[in-house]
Amino acid sequence: AVPAPTGSSIATITSSPSPPNPEELGAPGPDSAFLPSGSLPASSAESKILFSHINTVFAGLAAYWCLQPLKM
Repeated sequence: AVPAPTGSSIATITSSPSPPNPEELGAPGPDSAFLPSGSLPASSAESKILFSHINTVFAGLAAYWCLQPLKM
């Protein structure tokens, strides 16, 4: 005979809904983290270009300063 389960061994099922299954949801596109228009505002694009130029100039100056002691 199988013993009857005690109260502590019975699993309880909660009534709260479970979170959605991620496999059933549609996958977000590669641009989902950006603006819906798909393009950056003009001011943001300009600041990125300016920042890129500043980095290039700084890298050139750093290389120049590092090579100065070798000329002596």
